[in-house]
Parts: sequence; C-alpha cells; structure tokens
Amino acid sequence: GETVSEPNKQLDWFTAGVFKTYGVTDEDTISFLQQGLTCGLFESYLGGLPGGTEVCFANQIRRDYCGCSVHEKYKALVWAARVSGVVSVVSSIVIIQSILWNLKLRGLVYHQLVLGLCAFDVVSSLNYVTQTFLLPKSSSGYQVYGNEATCTLQGFFFQLG
Repeated sequence: GETVSEPNKQLDWFTAGVFKTYGVTDEDTISFLQQGLTCGLFESYLGGLPGGTEVCFANQIRRDYCGCSVHEKYKALVWAARVSGVVSVVSSIVIIQSILWNLKLRGLVYHQLVLGLCAFDVVSSLNYVTQTFLLPKSSSGYQVYGNEATCTLQGFFFQLG
C-alpha cells in the first residue's frame, strides 16, 4: 500500500470544519487531531476508519498534501495505457499511410471516413501516451512533469480526440 513520505509535515490548515466535512463529529477526536496534526498522525487516524466516500476523499487529501509513494498497480495502469496508446498510434499511422498512397482507396467515401477516424485516433491515443506527463507537478502522481498550461492543452486534445 501507500505510506506518507513526509510523516512529520504539519497540517495546520485543518480546522474543525474540515473534520466535520469528512464525517468526524466527535469533539474529543477533533480536538485531539487539531493539536499538532501531522501527516503521520492523520494517516494512522485514517487507517482506523471504516471505508466510505469521506475516507476516500480524506485519502486524496493525504496523498496531495503529505506526499505518498505511488502504488505499483497505479504504475502498471499508467504503463498499460501508454503501451496501448503507442500501438494505436502506430496502427493508425499505417492505415493512414496505406490509404493516402493508394489513389483508388483515397477516392472511396468509406476510406475517407476511415482516414478521418484514424487521424482523430492518433490525437486520442497520444493522450494515453502522455497522460501523466502533462499533469501539473503540484498534483501527486506517477511521472508528473507539466504545469497548468500543459494540463489545459492536454484537456483540449482529449476533448478533440
């Protein structure tokens, strides 16, 4: 599983309202957690809670602010998408090339439609190849190198493809 990489980092921004948002209403627990709350203490507290939407959201907060090691399954999913994206890009380029080089095929409506589909498939598949690269560095994730502008650009091409 994941563990926080900064267990001693202070979470000063947590308030009673934030805890109540996560479904924590016990005043003793809230006052305990607000006294010098660190990422390590927050993680141990989350480990004792039953599952639910509030806990999932709190875990996302933990990953974003405390920094966590990336789970191996997440890495595998990222690489599976990248590999399938590369295969799709190469396949679409081969189809595009075969249609464009054959004058007879270029004139048929069916192949013109396939050409258009393949062009947009290249754009869409490139999004899978670059999925985490273009996310902002401030987001926690695997191989995140981008900024807000690259994230917006990727969103545009994701909608286009």
